[in-house]
Amino acid sequence: MLNILKANAYVRTLSIGLLLVSTLAYGQPTYPEVPPYEERGYDYSFTFKYGQSFTRDPWVWAYTTEFAERFHMPKQWVEPELKGLLAVAFRMNRVGNDLCGLGGRADNCWPHLECQMDIYYDNSIKLPWNRPDISEDFFMNGISSTEFVDEQLQNKLWKEKYHHKGGTGVGFSISINEKKIKPFSKVMYYKHLLFPGVGLIGVQGASVCPYEIGPATGIVIESFLGSPAAKEAFDKAYKHQVQLPESFIRRAHEVYARDDQQNKAIKQRLLQDFMKQKK
Repeated sequence: MLNILKANAYVRTLSIGLLLVSTLAYGQPTYPEVPPYEERGYDYSFTFKYGQSFTRDPWVWAYTTEFAERFHMPKQWVEPELKGLLAVAFRMNRVGNDLCGLGGRADNCWPHLECQMDIYYDNSIKLPWNRPDISEDFFMNGISSTEFVDEQLQNKLWKEKYHHKGGTGVGFSISINEKKIKPFSKVMYYKHLLFPGVGLIGVQGASVCPYEIGPATGIVIESFLGSPAAKEAFDKAYKHQVQLPESFIRRAHEVYARDDQQNKAIKQRLLQDFMKQKK
């Protein structure tokens, strides 16, 4: 009897051991072997493909086949209908300063949230740089504490550096749709030579918000300086047309609509507070 009990206990122990081994063997996911350094691309740094920590990419992308191959980007975002650009990326940017004191209350704040678009272009294209000698710059809102230093002095120093024939170092605006009145936007940073043959322009503001779903075939880069006659002549020389595919606009719109819900809720609350104060 004792031997039988020992045998049963051994069987139970063996069964539990096998179950644990089976769980460990089949319960743990397997991942591809990490590729050599020179072959690591987007998947290695920005996805969980290899089972390691990664940086989450907040951008919605569209690019040409050539761009994807050159920079080892996923084929899923290759857009054959993208015309006039090498690549374009969209996100909702939360980097910035909140506006507070709304409705007469110090703690009523509107969080910073803006549409942002990065445009990668063939830098052989002739663009209207007012100061071609300034090949790159960075002046994105919300990054530096200098925004809280004497604004008048900042404007004076900024104009001394960039002011040229009534404009700045940039000299053009960007919009994803020419059929509507273009709301305000600002070129936030640029670099004429980001990589060989590639320039970058970063834009932030309402003009690059994908409010509606559909292809965007408007004028993307155009002059906003000078008299109407000067602008007309300027545009004839510098207008550059692109086509943003509807599939890209659709994906960007989903991100825009999702993140804009927060601001809509705040707007509704502020409106309710205002109506209460009026009673």
